[in-house]
Amino acid sequence: MKWAAVDLIEKRFESKASELDGPSIQKSLGLALMLHASLRTTSEGFVDPTDPLQQAINHPVGKLALFAVRALSRSLKLDLSSAEDLPDLWQLLNSLVDDVEHGKPHGLVVLASQLHFMLYANREWTLERLLPLFLWEKSGGTAASLWAGFFFWGPLSPPVVETILPLLPQLFVHLEELSERVRRRASEYQATIVFRQPESPIGQPWFRDYLRLSSDEDRQSFARQMQQILSELSNEKDNEKAESPDSMWGRVLVAYVDARLESGTIGDREWSAVALWCRFLDRSIPEFVGRLVRGPEPYDQHTSIFHHLADAEHVYQYPDDIARFVAHMLGGQRRGEFWYHDDVRRIVRKLQKAGASSALVAIVKNKTIELGASNSFFEGAA
Repeated sequence: MKWAAVDLIEKRFESKASELDGPSIQKSLGLALMLHASLRTTSEGFVDPTDPLQQAINHPVGKLALFAVRALSRSLKLDLSSAEDLPDLWQLLNSLVDDVEHGKPHGLVVLASQLHFMLYANREWTLERLLPLFLWEKSGGTAASLWAGFFFWGPLSPPVVETILPLLPQLFVHLEELSERVRRRASEYQATIVFRQPESPIGQPWFRDYLRLSSDEDRQSFARQMQQILSELSNEKDNEKAESPDSMWGRVLVAYVDARLESGTIGDREWSAVALWCRFLDRSIPEFVGRLVRGPEPYDQHTSIFHHLADAEHVYQYPDDIARFVAHMLGGQRRGEFWYHDDVRRIVRKLQKAGASSALVAIVKNKTIELGASNSFFEGAA
């Protein structure tokens, strides 16, 4: 019965066609408060660490939190969002926050996913009541669930970025407590934050902490998200207002690569993802390759870079740099697990046509033969 009542309240506010006035909102809030009080004593408190948000939004307390957010949104439109106008609304929100003391954070996870809206609706309350619970010292293991909610539903508006930056160092200390899926999202968010900063944050303390405390897999997710951003910028090349991939390389990425080379802690996964940035660069290719070859020869069985270069025009523009790049990438592959011999042969033909150094082309050929190509594989490409 309680679950059905929660569904009824939540769905009533879910409908955009439903126009509710102040008294109707207040009546629904009163019922929600009673339901929350009873659910606090009867509902289980476990939140699945692999997907806390999915469990939260299907839990009655999570649905009450969604209702509270929608009621707040509706009340803002009616100019009735203060504690004086709708006291039960803020009592419900405070009760949801207090659930952390009872080990039942379903509603909190939902509120964390709506951090951007809560900052807009009532910044003072959000900073005082909700934001501290993102810290382990304030909410213990519940903090991991809140970050999960935020990472999967929370957009990175400038006010949100400004608000969470001071919290990131503690998040990085506890990365191992996050599920693999949440950790991946955390690193993707770091890439987006870095990209959106007007000045490169690579040398700032919070990002140095990320590089120091993250794993090879974390930084692979970071580099892959940067690849996605570069791809989107490449698709905007006709937009004069959009940043170009080469501009992004000079503004942010070169500092990242330099920091990683200086660290001496580069892993295969990270460097194989960084290597794919080559697909979207143009005039920065010589500078990019010069740095990439100073790092490890990354192994990536499923890399698409050889297929891309076989069709790419900038092989003709930077033949020696592309030859160095291909030789470096081939050095990390494994015999019996390399399937791009034909693509390399096409690349070699382009390199020769473009006048690449014969010594560099010979290195590419020899490494391809070491990976299983026959000695006669390049006949006709000499």
